[in-house]
Amino acid sequence: MKIAVVGTGAMGSVYAGLLSSGGHEVWAVDRWREHIDAIRAQGLRVEGASGDRTVRIDASTDPAEPGEAELVVLATKAMDVTAAAQAARPLVGPETLVLSIQNGLGGPDAAAAVLGDDRVVVGVAGGFGASVVAPGHVHHNGFELVRLGERSGPATPRIEALAELWRQAGFTVRTYDDVDRLVWEKLVCNVAFSGTCSVLGRTIGDVLANEHAWSVAAQCAVEAFEVAQARGIGLGFDDPVAHVRAFGEAIPGAKPSMLLDLEAGRPTEVDFINGAIPREGARVGVAAPFNEAVSALVRTLERGTIDSVLEELRVVLRADRVTLRQDVPGDYAFPVTAEALGTGVGSLRDERTVDLRNQPVVALLQQGEQVVQDDTRSAFDDPAFHRMLDTYGGLAAQIVTPIFADGRLEAIVSVHALGAPRAWSNADADTCRRAADRVRELL
Repeated sequence: MKIAVVGTGAMGSVYAGLLSSGGHEVWAVDRWREHIDAIRAQGLRVEGASGDRTVRIDASTDPAEPGEAELVVLATKAMDVTAAAQAARPLVGPETLVLSIQNGLGGPDAAAAVLGDDRVVVGVAGGFGASVVAPGHVHHNGFELVRLGERSGPATPRIEALAELWRQAGFTVRTYDDVDRLVWEKLVCNVAFSGTCSVLGRTIGDVLANEHAWSVAAQCAVEAFEVAQARGIGLGFDDPVAHVRAFGEAIPGAKPSMLLDLEAGRPTEVDFINGAIPREGARVGVAAPFNEAVSALVRTLERGTIDSVLEELRVVLRADRVTLRQDVPGDYAFPVTAEALGTGVGSLRDERTVDLRNQPVVALLQQGEQVVQDDTRSAFDDPAFHRMLDTYGGLAAQIVTPIFADGRLEAIVSVHALGAPRAWSNADADTCRRAADRVRELL
């Protein structure tokens, strides 16, 4: 079978690696260029509870390159599903099945809104504790269970066939007739550890070993269990505390993906996990103060660093890297430090072309030096803009241009000069606005 895994972070890479080992043609599709380049160059290494293997699979940053697939696995985070589903359209043919597999609530519904109700089915993975070791290399602490089901109604023959495909790749799989049970059984475990570990910066085992931390985690799980009960969702256990402890004891060394996101300065899925419990609870009259408090603390940590601000913009912009300057006047001003860019800031240095339809941010800062692609200039037609390019040696001018559509930030074009900075003029600002209009046409 031809399979495309869209979103090959930690879990997506585990899926891609093992499905490839099962004898399928697998494509890894992701916007993280370093990861894709590493997979192309040396294969994808998956190590951990399933063993240690390096597989040769196809990989691309362009969803159109693989062509139509028989199975598309959307393995992005919940907040990225809509954008991933839109990008995945070239992969989806008349007979393509789309498996949306995320933590928390809402991912499959978001995918179905883009790709069609009848095409999308639901997956939930639990007990893996996956993380990225390096580009092209992932690790997972556990190898517990993949749950599969239709978005509504009982498991169908296509679900059973899909389950068998995953079993042949080595996964333990259960099919469900009730999608709500499928999602909420995992959610109860997620809310226990995701928020608590993230707030404390500790592994699952650390939380289990500390009575105070465990009391918070356990209460988060109890609240989720009570909301599920109030909604009439039948779960496969009666004691959420015992269930969650057993789940955690299987992967004590793991860090939940929410904590990994915080550590990397990325936005988290807290609103789809812990934050979903008070929201769903309010609909059925069940309070969830522990989940509400933990969610608020995670959001505070999430918004407390420039890294997270940059990553929020990266998600909005669908860009691999975001570079913003603090010395741009007026409404164009955003803070940035070289440290905030982290490792790998030179990853675009060797790119010769930039497609502003999917990578509107094109400039990077490296060791205090501004680095930009030569082909940036081809995106703009304004003569004044080209005069500014000539002023700075023909590379780029100092422009950070936010692009808004219907009041929403849709893109930022960030192009910088290697030459010495100078004072801005009104003409420069006008040039930015004209460039923004031109880029809006290209997006």
